[in-house]
Amino acid sequence: MEKILTIGIPTYKRPHSCAKLLNQILNSQILNDNVKVIVVNDSGSEEFEKEYATIINSYDGLDINYLTNVQNIGFPKSLLKLFSFCETKYLMMMADDDMIVIDFLEDILRFLNEKKPDLLSPQWLYRNGRFGRGIDVTRKVEIEEHRLCSGHAPGVIFNIENVREFIPIIEKRINIGCAATLTYPLVSFAISLILKNDNCWWYGEPIAMEGDNCESGIKDGKGDHYSSVNSRIQQIAAFDDFILTFEDSQIRNKLLLESRAWSIKKLLNSNKE
Repeated sequence: MEKILTIGIPTYKRPHSCAKLLNQILNSQILNDNVKVIVVNDSGSEEFEKEYATIINSYDGLDINYLTNVQNIGFPKSLLKLFSFCETKYLMMMADDDMIVIDFLEDILRFLNEKKPDLLSPQWLYRNGRFGRGIDVTRKVEIEEHRLCSGHAPGVIFNIENVREFIPIIEKRINIGCAATLTYPLVSFAISLILKNDNCWWYGEPIAMEGDNCESGIKDGKGDHYSSVNSRIQQIAAFDDFILTFEDSQIRNKLLLESRAWSIKKLLNSNKE
């Protein structure tokens, strides 16, 4: 049977956490039979490259494509690389420090084949079982949920054919230091897909859960951490600018207001994060 899903793993100086995830995939018959894997090593270090290469070479039985960045290019560009090299219909993002929940994988694969969503957002769980992302029903994503469904990457599934249309647009914005695409590239793709087809879905069961819980180092173009006050201020204007590049419509304008409200809420809570 043709595989329709690739697990995309961007990784940065965490070879042992990455190995735990690869071990899980290798040791699960259902994962081995149904998914491909792409690992993008963004460590930009010969020392870490040797360590990753040793680990990757030990997985002879895994359908894996290993890519390494000679220099650190950051998460947003590594994400674009995952999308560009994906050979299946869908790609599921995974953090190198999280684990896959395999219980509902077959159901999710059937859903992908039947509904052909542009984006599917299953639940992501903390180790205590609490939702970190997700809802308990399967339904379409509402406009006001565009960040909730895609702001946290692990387990979010993208339709590669439909995503690729927006890669050059988002890559250009990343290259000019756009705070929206640098700090929340998945949200930028979610916005694009919602405004084009409105075929993005929640899935009411989990696909990923918290693993080693390593801290995110994502920064904006000025070097500020994505959760800082300065970065949150930049994100408001940047998301406005990005959304306004789409054709004027009632949906676009509603999404614009919802995006502002979310960004302002995050700004007010910046010192608490």
